[in-house]
Amino acid sequence: MIIAALQLAEGKVWRAGIGKTLPEEFHTIAKIGALASAPEPFDPMEKAFHALGKTVEGKAEAHSLARSYPLSAHLLAMSQVWERSEIKGKYFVAAKGAPEAVADLCHLDSTSRKAMMLAVDEMAKSGLRVLAVAKADYNGSKLPAGQHDFKFELLGLAGLEDPLRASVPNAVAECLSAGIRVIMITGDYPATAQAIARAAGIGGNTVITGTDLAAMNDAELLKAVKTATVFARIMPEQKL
Repeated sequence: MIIAALQLAEGKVWRAGIGKTLPEEFHTIAKIGALASAPEPFDPMEKAFHALGKTVEGKAEAHSLARSYPLSAHLLAMSQVWERSEIKGKYFVAAKGAPEAVADLCHLDSTSRKAMMLAVDEMAKSGLRVLAVAKADYNGSKLPAGQHDFKFELLGLAGLEDPLRASVPNAVAECLSAGIRVIMITGDYPATAQAIARAAGIGGNTVITGTDLAAMNDAELLKAVKTATVFARIMPEQKL
């Protein structure tokens, strides 16, 4: 998995390519994306953020990790709080997560949120997994209980590319020819899931989201699964 594209909050876009270096105006989002990840990552997405962050000068190695706010079922975003080494009680916060969750953390107005989600859709249509990145400063002797208590500023979007293995379309075609229905169940954004499903040969004209699923009773779910082939933004307990 690699970061294939970045888009700043004001709209400027960078796309990765052979021999292309990251312009200076994208350095902040690259650094904050890495700092919003685990210091020793095992998740492929976080490894991709670290890989891009290493190409940027000025890493914040002198600062210490003070607290992590993990992803949860109620907020699909995580934050890492770093204490500034030079002054006790001064922190900076790096956050990343689902664009809609980060939009909430940044308290975007309806116009800004709509513009961001249009940009997310454009990235997702090409099969990229899209995360939003934000930052905040915090001063105080005690860190707050939740992420919403920080004053976040949206930095922009990161589009991660995780190409299908070459064998996947043939494997799906074999299943379909044998009369086996293939269904995708993923935590990805709906437009991303649709693009990947099409590339795999699964289809996916109808997408049921985790929000849709939560509103269904057992009878409605039983009816929906007879025709739906893509389930997106699904939480782990919903997968079960």
